[in-house]
Amino acid sequence: MILSTMRAAKRERRLRLFLEMAPLVKNSRKRASKASSKSSVTKETPTVAALQAKASVGERVKHHIPQADLLLLAELVRRHSADYEAMSLDRRNAYQLTPGQLRQRIARMSRQFPDVWQKYAAV
Repeated sequence: MILSTMRAAKRERRLRLFLEMAPLVKNSRKRASKASSKSSVTKETPTVAALQAKASVGERVKHHIPQADLLLLAELVRRHSADYEAMSLDRRNAYQLTPGQLRQRIARMSRQFPDVWQKYAAV
């Protein structure tokens, strides 16, 4: 009985503290939004203009695939051909990739890097 009244008193203190702090939090949010709206108007500097010009070109990002991943997938294909279930259970599958993940990665690599993939998968 004493324990439950102590818990109730503690909850009541927390609630009172929360209710006292709520208006302060609201006001601080309003001040923060006013400050951010004032600072959003800035002059365009040469650096910003150069970065925006570079971003508008839309240069494709070159993806680099680790050679170890390429070799692992090539080895799995060489051992199991198209049996993705067996590939997922292979002990060399250190990342424990699922059959679906293996299928996606092999398809992506053969599509993006056909010449490199043929070199590794044919050996």
